Amino acid sequence: MTFSPLSSASVEEMSSPKEIEELYAQQLARRTHKEDFLSCLHHSARQFVIRRPGNRTEMIAGYPWFGVIGRQTLQSLPGVVLEQGYKEDCFEILDTMIREMQEGDFAGSASAAVAADAPLWLFRTLQELERQIGRKEIWARYGEVMKSILQAYKRGIGGAVVMHDNGLVWAAADHRALTWMDSMADGEPVTQRAGYAVEIQALWYNALCYTLSLAEEHKDKAFVEAWKGVPEKTKSSFIEKFWLQEEGYLADYVNPGETNAYIRPNMIIACGLNYKMLEEPQIVQVLMVVRQHLLTPRGLRSLSPRNPLYKGRIEGDQYQRDIAGKNGTVWIWPLSFYVRTCFDVMGTKFLDEAREILAGFEEDIQAYCIGSVNEVYDADPPYTPRGSISQAWSVGAVLEICRMVSEYGSAAQPEAKKTKRAACKRVKRAEQSAAKEPKTASRKTTKK
Repeated sequence: MTFSPLSSASVEEMSSPKEIEELYAQQLARRTHKEDFLSCLHHSARQFVIRRPGNRTEMIAGYPWFGVIGRQTLQSLPGVVLEQGYKEDCFEILDTMIREMQEGDFAGSASAAVAADAPLWLFRTLQELERQIGRKEIWARYGEVMKSILQAYKRGIGGAVVMHDNGLVWAAADHRALTWMDSMADGEPVTQRAGYAVEIQALWYNALCYTLSLAEEHKDKAFVEAWKGVPEKTKSSFIEKFWLQEEGYLADYVNPGETNAYIRPNMIIACGLNYKMLEEPQIVQVLMVVRQHLLTPRGLRSLSPRNPLYKGRIEGDQYQRDIAGKNGTVWIWPLSFYVRTCFDVMGTKFLDEAREILAGFEEDIQAYCIGSVNEVYDADPPYTPRGSISQAWSVGAVLEICRMVSEYGSAAQPEAKKTKRAACKRVKRAEQSAAKEPKTASRKTTKK
């Protein structure tokens, strides 16, 4: 007979030995074995979720030096947590953040006053969570939160972020950058992008449409009546201000003094959300520009190499590295939006390219940080890995790409089988037809 010793220590009394065994079994089931690329990613993802005293569950942005960053938490949840089916972790992290909300805005680094887009990433997380719990439970759990966030943007947040009458979200603050491109050098933003930023408008439109669709479905007539005209106004203003007809892509940001046409990865967000303001021909044009200027084997450059501000490597002193960080450096997290957009446009024809992208990361998890995905890469070959050795939104993006490849791969199998069956039928018909033909010509040849 074999005995498995089990010991447990706690400051709280357990009701029975059976409860200890059940808890142990649950914890054991959550552990991953690092046997292949995907299991390494799953193991890495688990390390970002932490539990603190006071019933707090949070997500570390990256190791070794990052703490909790609100924007990155909300952006990373679909890949880091939901791709493994850990919806309870998602509930706990969101509940921790929601408890600290005030007047429709999150606290700390998740506040729109600090990160203008951060609360809007919640809506994308909920869209992914919906795949696991359904629309009814999403609305029951988070409907009031969703509505309060939209109302906060309409009312204005921190004197820096507000929805204007044209339906677009304005974000600007002196000496601060409010978008994800928030690097500072000598106390000033490297890429301030003050005004209407392209990805914020895309996230805003997605949030509006998603909330309205749920509100209509669940008969929230007052909310629908108050907001039903806003998405169309937002879309019309967006196309008018952002679409660069001659260039065939989206402006990066717009304000009264400037329509900034720098080619940056932010425009791909407008192509890769559930609700889009662009038509498919426009999306195809954006994809062509992104592929030509920004795409690398490890992610998207933060600026086109043709721009005079472009920096191909993160090197030099702190000031020079800060400048390079958002002016060329390759970021992994936008890559999932690029891959989704390609699948939306090309379907299973994009599978081979998507698999090549994953193969590149499979090589790197054996080098820079064993078993995880780093923060950034140099923008020029050989694309040297840089930044933190394990970053949540990088791991999350790669896990999302894994899921898309799996889904489209499964969809491609019936198509391949159908093609194969059709080919077999053609061969069989050809053989049957040949069998019925008279063989006089063959006999004559033999005789000769």
